[in-house]
Amino acid sequence: MKQRNCIGILFRKELKRFFSDRRAAFTTLLLPGLLIYLLYSVMGGALTSQFAAEPETEKPAVRVIGLPASLQAPLHAAFSVETASAAALQDEQQAVREHETALLAVFPDGFDAAVASYDPAAGQPAPNVALYYNSTDNDSAIAFETMNALLETYESGLANRFDVNRGDGGFDLADDRDLSGQFFSMMMPMLLMIFLFSGCVSVAPEAIAGEKERGTIATMLVTPMKRSHLAIGKIAALALIALLSGLSSTVGTVLSLPKLMAGATDSVSVGFYGVTD
Repeated sequence: MKQRNCIGILFRKELKRFFSDRRAAFTTLLLPGLLIYLLYSVMGGALTSQFAAEPETEKPAVRVIGLPASLQAPLHAAFSVETASAAALQDEQQAVREHETALLAVFPDGFDAAVASYDPAAGQPAPNVALYYNSTDNDSAIAFETMNALLETYESGLANRFDVNRGDGGFDLADDRDLSGQFFSMMMPMLLMIFLFSGCVSVAPEAIAGEKERGTIATMLVTPMKRSHLAIGKIAALALIALLSGLSSTVGTVLSLPKLMAGATDSVSVGFYGVTD
């Protein structure tokens, strides 16, 4: 028997065995692409909801002692501000402990004038703002972080000598293809593992172990053909099946990418990738 005939017969036999088993054909060729499409679509929806802008909530209640004129507008924009007197300091602190107030901010008298006249080279301590909060209260902790960031922004703006990347100019020189390539390179190891297990590992053991269980391996080994012909015929058939399974997984991945990338980033696009890619 010629080598080409032996390999061709084994190749057709292996394909016939595989496609005659509807369950194996479904789980190998259709199920991987379907599962990947569903999985990535769900992930894209979850990412979209996670990164979507949250609806506006009620501003945290903040009590302020000695509110300076320079900070009235930014504080009222970020918080629900109520002023208090210095004589009621202990009562206001107790309100923060009992979760009645999210934050208590105490500014020194003459804050704006003290800031304007402060000279770091003089060695005198800078005007100090006391922020009282309750770390066991999530709203209070968030209010503290927000107030602290607001004050740091205000402090840096007092000595603003230059800007970095001001305006909406294109300072990031990476193009869309580079951004998409970076995104896909992070996904590729996981995709390769999925493709290998769904397309190769699931069908390869059946090629030899299945023949042994069915009792047909002994008949094949006594036929007048080389062992290499047997291996080549089975490997060629399994390679075709694995390619078909990989194609199914690829189609599922490509169809789910728009939903997945909608939640991940707006800068990733597959418009410049073709079939060869």
